[in-house]
Amino acid sequence: MHDRPRTLFAAAGPALPLGLELPVATAAARAGSLDRREIPGHSAAQPVAAIAQFTDVRPPARARQALAGLVERHGCVPGDADGSFAGRRALSRFNAAALLSTCLKRFIPETEEIRRPLQEFEGTPAALRDGRALDANTVTRNLHQVSIAGEIEDHGRQRCRIGVPAPKPMPMLRVLSGRAAAIALLGPAAIGGNLAAAGTERGSQLNLAGVSQYSSREQVTSIAQFSDVRPTDWAYQALSNLIERYGCVAGYPNGTFKGGQAMTRFEAAALLNACLDRVSETTDDLKRLLREFDKELAILKGRVDGLDARLGRLEATQFSTTTKLSGQATFVVGANAFSGSAINTGANTVNRAPNSLTGKPRDPLALPNATTFNYDLQLTFDTSFNGRDLLRTNLRAGNFGRSVFGGDPHALALSTLEVAFEEDAGPDVVGIDKLFYQWPLGKGFTATIGGRVGQEDMLALWPSVYPADTILNVMTVNGAPAAYSKNLGAGAGLWWQSNGFSISANYVAASGGNGNPSVTGANGGGGIGNKFSGATGSVQLGYQREQWGLAAIWSSVQPETQFVPGTTPFTHSAIDHNIDASTNAWGLSAFWQPLRSGWLPSISLGWGINTTTYSMPQPLGSLSTSQSWMVGLQWSDVFIKGNDFGFAVAQPVFATALSGGGNPNDGNYVWEWWYKYQVTDQISVTPALIYLSRPLGNNTPNGQTFSQLGGLVKTTFRF
Repeated sequence: MHDRPRTLFAAAGPALPLGLELPVATAAARAGSLDRREIPGHSAAQPVAAIAQFTDVRPPARARQALAGLVERHGCVPGDADGSFAGRRALSRFNAAALLSTCLKRFIPETEEIRRPLQEFEGTPAALRDGRALDANTVTRNLHQVSIAGEIEDHGRQRCRIGVPAPKPMPMLRVLSGRAAAIALLGPAAIGGNLAAAGTERGSQLNLAGVSQYSSREQVTSIAQFSDVRPTDWAYQALSNLIERYGCVAGYPNGTFKGGQAMTRFEAAALLNACLDRVSETTDDLKRLLREFDKELAILKGRVDGLDARLGRLEATQFSTTTKLSGQATFVVGANAFSGSAINTGANTVNRAPNSLTGKPRDPLALPNATTFNYDLQLTFDTSFNGRDLLRTNLRAGNFGRSVFGGDPHALALSTLEVAFEEDAGPDVVGIDKLFYQWPLGKGFTATIGGRVGQEDMLALWPSVYPADTILNVMTVNGAPAAYSKNLGAGAGLWWQSNGFSISANYVAASGGNGNPSVTGANGGGGIGNKFSGATGSVQLGYQREQWGLAAIWSSVQPETQFVPGTTPFTHSAIDHNIDASTNAWGLSAFWQPLRSGWLPSISLGWGINTTTYSMPQPLGSLSTSQSWMVGLQWSDVFIKGNDFGFAVAQPVFATALSGGGNPNDGNYVWEWWYKYQVTDQISVTPALIYLSRPLGNNTPNGQTFSQLGGLVKTTFRF
């Protein structure tokens, strides 16, 4: 035995075999216990980053090299509040448990996370070796979630290295064996423990029998088994972690832990050895799994490396890290046939009734019965700056302006397709169709503002699941075209959602970009919040579940909006063109859809009622009340999975009451049938038929008939 006490550190020099030298007990150890308070240097404070932060550790301080390794390499040593390390203070059992728990957390990776993806293989090794199908998605997903990048050192003799790229590489897992290795690690595990520095006198020999009782006792499985450990003890959480996570802490035969008592090198070695044994067991399982699936892991590594290379090339060529580009190109080939007694066959025109308000005759209307080929192109740039917001820019071009499927002539606008578009500047001109910004605002709220935003972009719920592929525009406005007018212009909106309920409010001014408030939008006037804004203001209440939803909406509609999609010529002239008119539109819409495809179709339906008033006196017979409704049915996976069939019937906005009484005689019906054939994930072909029983409404001459039947093929490319 040496005359002067030795510290617990052996890492600065050669490791000492267990039992060669016994340290003498400190005065505190001879007294039987240490203060239960937290000892400086081993508190729950944050670990220091550099050994230079300790004011009392100077070269050639004993064990400085080991301490520097723990501090700067492993980062698991805290200091005292005054910046000192207090390396010569006694080490309690609580101190050792706290420090060992901290170091184990940093030295040992989450082995269960490593083991989990490997165990995905373990159940079906034969399937892998035979080349049979395996749940590759599950395997790849788990291997991406876990980084197996490190070294497994088997007693310093051999290394097995594998690498699977992942976001965060895990630290190296080392397995040390032998008593010399245990003592070498014991110094780092018991930082600050100088069991003999509390006094210079030599103490009595240790009670080896007591140590034997401690080390031979079975490990406890719950911290509650210790009668003298309380939740208020400063090392309670660290001790609980060692027990319940690593299962390597034992106590005394009387059921106590004696955390405030100084610990001997024997006890520290027993504690450390038990913990390393548990680590070794886990490592053996890992090595076995690695050996068994070495070939499969190598294959997966090659695949992941290939994906990484492709991803790198993609990132190198992408034009933006915050913006996603999506596109849709649509071709429409179709024609219409007209029939009825109002048609002048030789002139290829249809007669119209005189103006019901002025009595003036109308000229016959040329019939657009030629076959046409039109297109629509949309490019959408979705930008997010924080992952929760959206800046949307939509560029659009088309050539539907002179097609009956684009609403020309104006009197036959009921056959306008939802996809029909042409810039005001003319065909084949690319313009900005939409530009708005949307972001979350508090809990459950979403705000939207834009220089060119649609009413539909600012509603939390669109109460319809019809159709899978749009045909007529009138069938896409939930049975209430005046309330869901899809007005487009400068606007802002706010919605709130919670537990299926939603409330939305928005304002859109079609002429909001014009600066003259004294003239109509048609003459270049407009602005925000005045008579010539061409504005709509909407409030919607909605509720939605997985299979169904419903919504009620109110909209105030000014004339000279982007036009209500789905009106008879008579209601269109009053709602959209009479500058003295103002319309209050109400709508009630709902939908239901089955959970899976089959004989039952999804059902979407809606009804709208509108009242129109005027700021100036109007002739008798002016529009007072109008209504609309729609029912749409749709079947999924018809004949072939991915293909859909649907049809709908509706009455567009038609007059039901006039000022001064009288019969509006404005009723009409619109039908559509379609079948969408999904050629690929990005290409679909949809043949469709449309039928309008009385497209001119009350402009049809008395005693005469006029109807329209159209056919088209719509091809859509999405990219």
